Amino acid sequence: MAFKVKFNVHRVRFVEYVPQAIHCMAFEDTDKPCRLALSRADSSIEIWNFKDNWYQETVIPGCKDTSVETLDWCKGRLFTGGLHAEITEWDLTSLLPKITVDSFGGAVWCLSVNHAKTHMAVGCEDGRVRLFEITADGLNYSKSLDQQDGRVLCLSWHLSDNTLVTGASDSTVRLYNVTSGDSLGNTQFWDGQRGTLIQEENMVFSGGIDSKIVQFQQITNKDGVLNWVKAASQRMFSQDVRCLVTLGGIHDLLVSGGLDPSFLLYSTKEFGRSSYGKVAPFPHRPVVYLASEANILMYQTASTLQFWRLQELDTVGQTTIALQKTPAQLLEIRKKGDHHIVCSAVSTCASWAAFSDVYHISLFKLNLVIGCMNCAWHVVFVSAKVIGYDCNTT
Repeated sequence: MAFKVKFNVHRVRFVEYVPQAIHCMAFEDTDKPCRLALSRADSSIEIWNFKDNWYQETVIPGCKDTSVETLDWCKGRLFTGGLHAEITEWDLTSLLPKITVDSFGGAVWCLSVNHAKTHMAVGCEDGRVRLFEITADGLNYSKSLDQQDGRVLCLSWHLSDNTLVTGASDSTVRLYNVTSGDSLGNTQFWDGQRGTLIQEENMVFSGGIDSKIVQFQQITNKDGVLNWVKAASQRMFSQDVRCLVTLGGIHDLLVSGGLDPSFLLYSTKEFGRSSYGKVAPFPHRPVVYLASEANILMYQTASTLQFWRLQELDTVGQTTIALQKTPAQLLEIRKKGDHHIVCSAVSTCASWAAFSDVYHISLFKLNLVIGCMNCAWHVVFVSAKVIGYDCNTT
């Protein structure tokens, strides 16, 4: 038996949802990797699982006056660094920092774990690379390598873990002996771009401000000499490419991200000859909630809850619909503190609202007729990842 149900459909144009740019990415380093970590401009960190198609596994909310400029995995542990001069290991269950260590050199622009998973190299604002020993409890400072001119923007370990290659803001690439800490020399580049090398080490992908991704391949010429040649290029972004990561073997995967909040998926072996995939930046958890009985919409941002009255319609005749009330913002609750909102909810009658950050839940009694809060702010010192109201809440 068929039922007919009528709904009021609202096209909400007054909510200004702006996805954040991608700053950096890294694949999980386990034997069977299935996760990608990426950071965004608001310092939030997203964990994406690609085992059964791409889905957002969890989000570590950002924090005011911090940034995540670089991140890397070590045996399933996630480490990040940023302009606030600290290295952080994250608890992916509680979404809280597990340990925080000073970089001893100002802003952290890059970090990389060696292949043996015993040490981490950290590139700092003062032009030095600092080595930290990775222990079960966190990080222990080991030593600093020779100082170079300009901040260290990128670095990579040789397979032997004895040599470290760095790129600096003065467009210079340097090689370091990790044991002695001495520089082995430098090479000057006048048009440096971000790049990544696949595990087989016969292909390089690079991207930069021209929004183009270029593939270079190693070939042997007729004299038996190995040369690098440009094999293919693709321009799928309209803005800067900030990061490229590859995953070899059976995955055959290249992922790019940048000022465009979406990230793109390519085949490394069929680059330039096959289509690409696109993972949109739409939130996997709600940021818009409806108090249906009161005709109120609540919109969650990183640090606010906005309450909007939806338009009300008055039917004239059978076909003409007149606008009785226009949309209007009734109230905005601004969160105190530095930590961003994880989740929120509003009751169907719009009398109660709540949000949670990583430390506590805040509960509000609302009177949206006059656009104010009726009573004091209640705090519960426990965090939540999801909040919901019972339909009988009054």
